[in-house]
Amino acid sequence: AKDERVRVIHKENGGPYAARQSGLGIAAGEYVAFVDSDDKVERNFIEELYACAEQNDADIAVCDFFIDSGSKSSVKSENPGASPQEAAERLLRGESDGYVWIKLIRSSLFKNGKFTDAGRFSMWEDVVLSAELYYYAQKISYIPKPLYHYRFNPESLCNTFSEDKINDFVRAYTFIERFYEENNAVKEYAEELMILKARIKILVVLQSSKEIRKKYCAVFPEADAQILRIKTIPLHSRIKAWFLIRLHRICHAHQAGEK
Repeated sequence: AKDERVRVIHKENGGPYAARQSGLGIAAGEYVAFVDSDDKVERNFIEELYACAEQNDADIAVCDFFIDSGSKSSVKSENPGASPQEAAERLLRGESDGYVWIKLIRSSLFKNGKFTDAGRFSMWEDVVLSAELYYYAQKISYIPKPLYHYRFNPESLCNTFSEDKINDFVRAYTFIERFYEENNAVKEYAEELMILKARIKILVVLQSSKEIRKKYCAVFPEADAQILRIKTIPLHSRIKAWFLIRLHRICHAHQAGEK
């Protein structure tokens, strides 16, 4: 009511994808930015990203971000690389996070590209969207400066992932692989897709309960050989995941032999 530039959309909660689609439906600017409801941005967030995009004729401008946890704050770098292809490779390998909210994105990418309808998604929706944005982008620019504040609340996180969240990790991979298949790019990213499978498997094995782990230890068996090679995950975590998977195989083989 105080500023005619602000438009408010009232709709039923349908998850991040549905909310972003509603905003994109009325967006009229050359660029689009997303801010999550519990986060905040620096006053020059848009100004700096816009200048970076315009100066470099980039479709996507990316910045670093703050991780705010209570009274503590740290800075996380999000260097996407020198090209859209490198950005996609770094994303799949886990060398960048792929958050959409640290990006200023040319609106035409959304209008001209075909994006996955992820529906209600609790984990890695941004990874899927960023992989697709990088595919459509011609040029990416980067500001090595934190302009976004991500509010991290450790008390809101569980020690283990629910089965729904684990399914989201697996669905995220399926969406990305299907997107690349539809655009004849699977061979181009074959190595990175295998690394992504291994990363998902490590997360699933380490963060799930014992009962859920039994069900998901067999997911992506072709990626097991990559687990100890994933350098973006601490060595002790890789070793633990590898051991749990081997233990599951031995137990499963033993039970099958008894039958």
